[in-house]
Amino acid sequence: MLVSYAIRSKDGRIIEGESHEIPLPPASNMKIPSTYYAYKILGKERTLKTLFRIDQEFLNIYGDPLFLFSKGEFESLLSDYLGDLKFVYYDKNMLWDEKYHPDWMIGDKEYCYGAPVEPYTIDENCIGGYHKGEHSTGSLLEREFKLIRKESKNTNSKDGNYSIISREIKLKDVISHILSISCNFSAELLLRYSSQEENDEKTWIGAANNVSKFLINMGLDSSQFEIRDGSGLSRTNLFTASELSNLMFKIFTCDREFVYYLPGPGKGTLSNRLDDIKDYEIYAKTGTIRYVSSLTGVSLSRELAFSFIAYGKEPTEKREEAIDKLLSKILSKI
Repeated sequence: MLVSYAIRSKDGRIIEGESHEIPLPPASNMKIPSTYYAYKILGKERTLKTLFRIDQEFLNIYGDPLFLFSKGEFESLLSDYLGDLKFVYYDKNMLWDEKYHPDWMIGDKEYCYGAPVEPYTIDENCIGGYHKGEHSTGSLLEREFKLIRKESKNTNSKDGNYSIISREIKLKDVISHILSISCNFSAELLLRYSSQEENDEKTWIGAANNVSKFLINMGLDSSQFEIRDGSGLSRTNLFTASELSNLMFKIFTCDREFVYYLPGPGKGTLSNRLDDIKDYEIYAKTGTIRYVSSLTGVSLSRELAFSFIAYGKEPTEKREEAIDKLLSKILSKI
């Protein structure tokens, strides 16, 4: 097993490290740069607002994408109108052609992703339509409520009798959700929407290029990373532990509030990890894909930023154990 790692002190210097210049797949540690990009592009105080316009049998959905939106919430929000609705229309600018990333491994039933990424969905297009190893087809919202998607948006009633319902969620809550439970769907949706908001680039390759430029402008070395998606599912994402720790150091220094969106020991994907070093005030993002485990974050009490990427055929728990023991050992002697 190769364990690549870098520990940076409060002045940004690497004070501990090994093999930290080797580019490796970061797995879900990729969610740190992609969500931080959204945090800066959309603005940390942004409230995401989606509008439902109900006009007889027509439902128009427009505005910001729907994040963390369940079937139950949809039924509750539109309870007075569901019986009459037959057709659904979306904002033309939000009709994305790409729904699946070409790098996602449909043949890898453990770490593939099969839910189509679209702006207006219920249950993240997963419940009832997502099965490991398979792509599902179309929007779950349309299929669950038997709505027919139409291209035309000319649905105005002659008498002008229509209703508009608003649904809002804070960007901070979306980012916290993504980083805490490592939500792939919301990470990809947020990446592409943020990119669209920046310069109308909503393809995965265009969004990845935007994040790369963003990181370069922050002072990161472009030779130390390669970005393909926002979730870390692609194995062609590459990052050195050196540059991931550098990114975390810069966030810790300039935007400390963002650090608190990461889970600490006993929470989220760290619910069963790092409890023995919780006094070091750890906030970190985990990551796992086949043969890869990663951990990037900070210790507030030690004022350190760190990144670990373990690569090998050992079981996931062995890779995570190696990272956790090494982090504990390093923190205890600093």
